[in-house]
Amino acid sequence: MKVVSYVLVILLSFGAFADQCEVITDQQAKGAESLLKKGDSLISYCEPCNDPMSGIVEESESIIVESVVIQNIGDDKNNILINGKIYDLAYLFKHKYGDVYTNLSKMVKCPSDYVSAIREFK
Repeated sequence: MKVVSYVLVILLSFGAFADQCEVITDQQAKGAESLLKKGDSLISYCEPCNDPMSGIVEESESIIVESVVIQNIGDDKNNILINGKIYDLAYLFKHKYGDVYTNLSKMVKCPSDYVSAIREFK
């Protein structure tokens, strides 16, 4: 029984990071849309996914914004599509200056855990 309990705790803890700000409110979606302009430089990076102790290392992906669309999926529920792909704002960082990027979920006040408001990417 203890083994089953440990397995459940481990599985549930991994799920805590998934899709933190993939579904967002109307206000958050409009905020994200107003922040993202054609030509903006973004980095997609799952900060809490990186766990050197377990050997899990998430790679970052550079994105240049070509289009931003709000996709309504229900009452006050939306996705943001950037270049036709749905992104979780908790794992998107917008270029600020130099190597400094700002997390989009923090910018639109979408609650997200284990994600830096500002971080450097080199």
